[in-house]
Amino acid sequence: MKSFVFTVLSVAGLAVLSLPAAETSSAYRVDFSSPAVKQAVRRCPYARIEKDLEHTDVLIVEVPESAGNSVSAMVDIPVNLAKNGMAGKMIYGEAYLENENVKKPTKSYLGIKFMLPYNSPSQGRSYPEFLTPKQKYGTAPWRKLGSMIQIPSDVRLGHLTLGLQNTTGKVSFKNICLYPGSAMPRSIFTMKEVPRAVYTVNSPRQRGAMCPAKPVEKNFADLKKMGGNSMRWIANVNAKEATLPAIRTAMERHLANLDQALELAEKYGIMLTIDLHANRNSGAVLLGTPAGRDAVVDFWKRAAAKCRGKSAVFGYDLLNEPHTSCLKHDDPLLAAQYDQIIREIRAIDPVTPIIVESDYMSHPDTLQYLPVFPYENIIYSVHVYAPMELTHQLNPKLASYNGYPDAARKWEKEYLRKFLVPVKKFQEKTGARIYIGEFGCIRWAPGADRWLRDCIELFEEYGWDWAYHAFREWQGWSVEHSDDPGNMAPVEMTARKQAILDGFKRNQEKEK
Repeated sequence: MKSFVFTVLSVAGLAVLSLPAAETSSAYRVDFSSPAVKQAVRRCPYARIEKDLEHTDVLIVEVPESAGNSVSAMVDIPVNLAKNGMAGKMIYGEAYLENENVKKPTKSYLGIKFMLPYNSPSQGRSYPEFLTPKQKYGTAPWRKLGSMIQIPSDVRLGHLTLGLQNTTGKVSFKNICLYPGSAMPRSIFTMKEVPRAVYTVNSPRQRGAMCPAKPVEKNFADLKKMGGNSMRWIANVNAKEATLPAIRTAMERHLANLDQALELAEKYGIMLTIDLHANRNSGAVLLGTPAGRDAVVDFWKRAAAKCRGKSAVFGYDLLNEPHTSCLKHDDPLLAAQYDQIIREIRAIDPVTPIIVESDYMSHPDTLQYLPVFPYENIIYSVHVYAPMELTHQLNPKLASYNGYPDAARKWEKEYLRKFLVPVKKFQEKTGARIYIGEFGCIRWAPGADRWLRDCIELFEEYGWDWAYHAFREWQGWSVEHSDDPGNMAPVEMTARKQAILDGFKRNQEKEK
């Protein structure tokens, strides 16, 4: 059983990026009056169908606290995906949900279930979900939820699964639809002939760190003193409320600060990667709405006008950690959105490298679904946090923490090498320049320094650029703080800082 499925929404390996028109009518709508659906509901003892005030059929799944947290209360509705024209397509699943007192599950993949498991002869069993972890528990009124998944072309039967898994409470569903979108992206690994990436800019290897976008001179000076030659400049557009006005306000602030950042970068010999830094919530606005997409294009047109001809700029990182499950069936896919932004930038700045990140939050496995864009100086980026059970132990008050290496779990350098195989394969297939835009480990994880060293050694072996996450952002990632989660004061030296400094020494060695 796969622990997750990638909701990849890019167009893979294309020299021409035109997309087929998406279908606009629903391919499948759940009919609770049909015998097959009624039978599926009867099989779940915790499920029932009622009518709301508008006489719409509502599926209700309710598990009392007395039943405990081990109950799998789910309605399984078979859907002939091939017959409904959804095989080999991107599928947008949509439903109205209401939930009451759904207890937070012990695992993120448990809780409220709105998913479409399927079996692919070529890819095996997958369990794609239409809900995010935060949508899967608690109390919430009726709202429309949905996301995009991909269905391989050799899939015939899927099982629309609705209900509660290993939790208690009540969830209600109505107006459940599956919409077909564009053809599913093809992996570049399956193509016999792949265009090669072309580079006319011969910039030095980037070995640096991420840093907040507020232009603080000391940060530039100290990063240079440490031996770093580059800064991933975090133009953060994440706000408490992921609204377009809030995002635009943040964009304006960063554009106003960009001139000073460029001056400081030139002064200290630091190369900037300008990172439009969204998270999943703000990214949903920027990728999944026409106004958001326009805002991204406008930001980059204005940034390119400021940066054109500046030797201190390494590249334009178009969007941090895209997660395109937010897209609807008639939205442009990730590759098409990237292509539009690239064309707008290239009309202003024909030379400066442009960085495109892979889907599913820049995961290595999804890089294969990006095309070799037909433009010069396109750099491909992924982020490295593996295993997450090690790197993202964010609670500073636990009694103990997972460490590295861990022989029992096989967490060692070869684990990391295997994790990066898709990136190395993509590099070999396309000739792409690879940029590890983020990698890091929570400071209190035992052996975090060893993890950092193993990562850097692999990046160097493969000839990749890299930026540590993060320099003077949040103290949890800081190499200038001790391994003690209770100590919030900076310290002179840590083993993690020494690992980064040793990595930076390669910049000095190259300059000699």
